[in-house]
Amino acid sequence: MHRMLTDAVGDLATPVGQPACYWWTVSPSWLPFLAFEGDCYLVDLDPGERGTPGQVVFRPDVPDLGAPQAPSLAAFLTCAADLVEAGHASVEESTLALLDLY
Repeated sequence: MHRMLTDAVGDLATPVGQPACYWWTVSPSWLPFLAFEGDCYLVDLDPGERGTPGQVVFRPDVPDLGAPQAPSLAAFLTCAADLVEAGHASVEESTLALLDLY
């Protein structure tokens, strides 16, 4: 996933008007850590002017970026753990589904 994003930067990256949470629509500074069918969560190591280094972003298969999901990977994982403990998780074909993360 990281290689695909990095290879795509030259062809797909367009600048995002600042101030914004991101510099580009695709960035080599993104580190994907969870992916499914082309969608992924990633850590943004070099965010735009309004972003936070290390913010977690959901990037769908099409490059429509929403607001960051969490200010850090730790905050994202805490939210996921809270959802599991509150019973808002399900297992679908051996995959943990946390629909409230979207």
